[in-house]
Amino acid sequence: MNKRSQVTFWALVGVYIIVVCVYAIPVARELLMGAAFLLGSGIILLLLGIALIYLTSKQKPTRLLKRFLLLTGASAVGIPVGAVLHNLVYGVFIYTHCL
Repeated sequence: MNKRSQVTFWALVGVYIIVVCVYAIPVARELLMGAAFLLGSGIILLLLGIALIYLTSKQKPTRLLKRFLLLTGASAVGIPVGAVLHNLVYGVFIYTHCL
């Protein structure tokens, strides 16, 4: 694993830990929770996940490491994408229910 992949992976882990801590610790939740934090952390997770997938596909790590890094990147990308799709489907169903 090259240096860029390591930095990207550990940045992704760090952002995820910060997000979990904000949700889990009531004091942090009251200080940081808001639309800006949710949007910012979602964008950061999305970009770091895409970067990890790209960097992993360009290098030749061992088979197990490559699978692990691709799965880690895909799960990081899936969090904000899933949130957006959930809200879109929810909005469509609410809108069609009101018609």
